[in-house]
Amino acid sequence: MYNHLYVDLLKRILCNSVYEDDYATRSPSEEDLHECTRFIAELENEAPHVLSVYPYLTPEKLADILKNTKVSRQIHTYVGQKGLDNVEACVRTVLFDDIAGDFLDAGVLRGGIGILMRGILKAADDSTSRKIVMADSFDGLPPPSIDDSVFDREVWYRFINKTTRYNLKCSCDVGSVKSNFEKYDLMDDRVEFLKGWFNETMPTLRSRSFAIVRIDVDWYNSCRDVLDNVYDCLSDGGFVIIDDYKLQGCHAAIDAFRDERQINDPIEIADAEAGIVYWRKNYL
Repeated sequence: MYNHLYVDLLKRILCNSVYEDDYATRSPSEEDLHECTRFIAELENEAPHVLSVYPYLTPEKLADILKNTKVSRQIHTYVGQKGLDNVEACVRTVLFDDIAGDFLDAGVLRGGIGILMRGILKAADDSTSRKIVMADSFDGLPPPSIDDSVFDREVWYRFINKTTRYNLKCSCDVGSVKSNFEKYDLMDDRVEFLKGWFNETMPTLRSRSFAIVRIDVDWYNSCRDVLDNVYDCLSDGGFVIIDDYKLQGCHAAIDAFRDERQINDPIEIADAEAGIVYWRKNYL
C-alpha cells in the first residue's frame, strides 16, 4: 500500500507551498533592489562588456533572476511542484519495475530531494537495502568554466562571496542537511553522505549500482564529472534527472555526453520553465 497523502504533504512542506512561500509572484523588496543596483553598478565599472551582452539586466530584472536564492526563504528545496512530481514518478517506477540500484542525488543544497526520495521509500514500505547517496561539496559551487555562460561566470560567480542576501554559493553544510532529514524523521542508515568536489568523489562510485541519478550541479565540468563516472553504473531502466538543462554549461555537457555515447533514449521534459528534464536508460 502506497501512502499518497503522506508523500503529497511531504512535497508541499519541502517547498513550503503549505505556507504560500510563493516567490514567483512576489515583487522585489526595496532591499532586493538596493542590492541588485549595487551589483549593476559594479558591473558598469569593472565589466561593462557583460552589460553589452545582457542589455536588459536592470536591477529589477536581476532581482527577479535571483529571487529564488534568497537566504531568508524557509524551504528545504528550490525544486517546484512539477520537479517534485517527476522525482516521485521516477522513484515509483523503478520500485514497480524492480530496477536495481541506489539513488544518487548529486548537488543536494538543503537536502529536499533526498528527503523526498527517502520519504517515498518509506511510504512504499520498501524493505530493500537501497541507499540514497547525497553527494555535494557541502561548501558551495566550484568556479564555472569557459563552457558556462557569461552570466554564470561574470555575474553569478562574481558576486558569490559579496552578498549575504542571496545564497549564490548554493552552500549548505552537511550537518544542516542531516538536521533537515531528522526534522522529517527520515535520517537513518539508508541515507549516505558523500562530501567533496565531484571530480574527486564521483570516481569512488564506479563500483556501485544506481537506479536513479539526479544531477543538480549547474556547471559544465560538474555535469561531466557525474556522468563520465556514474552513467555506466546506472541500471537499464533507470533514470537520469537533470535539474539545470536551461543553463548553458549544463545543457552543453548533457548534449555532448549523449552525442559521445550515442545515447538515443529520448529526453523528456518534467518542467520546461525550470529546465528539468530526464531520460530512461535503455528502456524499450
